[in-house]
Amino acid sequence: MSRNLIALLVALGAFAASAPVGAASFDCAKASRPHERLICSTPALSAADDELAAAYRAAVERSPEAARAPLRQGQREWIPYLPALCSDDGKGRVFKDRKEAAGCLLNGYRERIALLGRIPETVGPFVVVPAQRFRILDADRSAAGFRPVAVHTLDRPFVTGPDAAAADFLNAEAAGIAAGVPTDDRTSDSGLTVALSMPRPGLATLTISSEFYGHGAAHPISGASFRHLRLDERRPLVFADVFASPAAVAVLKTLVLSELRRQAGDELFDDIDEAVEKRVADPEAWTFEPEGLSILFNVYEIAPYAAGPQSATVPWIAIEPDLTPYARGLLAKP
Repeated sequence: MSRNLIALLVALGAFAASAPVGAASFDCAKASRPHERLICSTPALSAADDELAAAYRAAVERSPEAARAPLRQGQREWIPYLPALCSDDGKGRVFKDRKEAAGCLLNGYRERIALLGRIPETVGPFVVVPAQRFRILDADRSAAGFRPVAVHTLDRPFVTGPDAAAADFLNAEAAGIAAGVPTDDRTSDSGLTVALSMPRPGLATLTISSEFYGHGAAHPISGASFRHLRLDERRPLVFADVFASPAAVAVLKTLVLSELRRQAGDELFDDIDEAVEKRVADPEAWTFEPEGLSILFNVYEIAPYAAGPQSATVPWIAIEPDLTPYARGLLAKP
């Protein structure tokens, strides 16, 4: 562990202590690092740092005991991450434009304070805090469009609740998704966010949003998918839970193709039949809306990047004959 990180962890521990007048979460009389000096010389930043300390303490106090460890880990990693992100060298040592760097730091503080103010969140019967990871690596100098660092972030829910087995199941699913994302790539930046919701009683959804930006690429690539989880059986939802027969794929395909062509028309690729058939059969492309089943298509799946993601919603009434009793009772009736 680097000396810088150790010092920053000590600073985190100091949140519980009273800060000197004009100081933030560290003693400005002893500030030696560039970002510390910048914070101490900028009243808005010093005030924001004090506010952050209070927001963090309050978030920890409000959170269940079992959820405090991931919350602390995320805060410890965020502390060195922000100055590194706002610096010119990606290490928190070089700030060529102090005004610009101060603005970056202040925006980061405000976003973090807002996040901490929402902790914990309640989702159905569950209490949720974010389990976050922040990593900055020296970038691969041989990569096209060389950057000094590669930035990787992860944000997933940590779940507690009266049904401990269900909470453990949700945590295992969310952790499994996060574990599948490489955070040691030195040729790209990446971000993964996993958010928990409950669109129907007994059905939890993990919304997976990702962004990948290869160094040298013209633009980032983002995408989303959905892991629907049956809490009654503690397993992912599958096609057969919702549709009584595999033949429903053809019905869905026809309805979705018609809706996509009505909405997007010439923006679509010429031949999208195979892509549509694949997506309508995949529950990870579905969301359950009050009016019907919505199918998401990420960028490049059926249209150029400039057209953005596409979606089509099939009314429940149009597919009601193909639904299982489980789907009729749960999904089609919010």
